[in-house]
Amino acid sequence: MADYLNRDDVLNNTDIITVQTREYGTIDVVPVEYLADLPTADVVKRPCTCSECKHFKIINFMTKKNEPALAECQKQGITFFLLVAEPKEHFCRYGERKDDNDV
Repeated sequence: MADYLNRDDVLNNTDIITVQTREYGTIDVVPVEYLADLPTADVVKRPCTCSECKHFKIINFMTKKNEPALAECQKQGITFFLLVAEPKEHFCRYGERKDDNDV
């Protein structure tokens, strides 16, 4: 499937209804039911999470029950506590996916 819907394909393959309006006069409309069944385009890239980022580095793992793990963002130069789900859920605007060579 193409990334975007072709406008002409949509208009040529649906029943267009002509309606009379007070404000705009006669206009052609596409029924909402038809538009609801159209596939959506997947054009937004998923953000790069911390665990996928080439700037993310784990400094230490939990070694004791009360010793938290630390991680670092080498791009921003910050160190933070690493919660269990955090690297898989969080992201920032500086995120860059690791290359195959970086893994």
